[in-house]
Amino acid sequence: MLLPPDSTEFTANAMLTWSKETDVAWHFVTPGKPMQNGICEAFNSKIRDKLLNKVLFFGLDHAREVVGRWVADYNAAPSHSTIG
Repeated sequence: MLLPPDSTEFTANAMLTWSKETDVAWHFVTPGKPMQNGICEAFNSKIRDKLLNKVLFFGLDHAREVVGRWVADYNAAPSHSTIG
């Protein structure tokens, strides 16, 4: 079966080829084991819940401004309420 050039498998094969050519190690998260990448999963959940689900972007400049403010606040605020 031929796959369109924008398919997931095509992208994965391109990444694997690139990693072999450049001698960059490529590590995958095991399917069904998202906690192998828990920090990223937690961040994705936070940005989705606290920003992306609440804001309607009116253009690229607006998105950059809103996301920039959110990132600055996210990086400045303690990540846990018990941390000073």
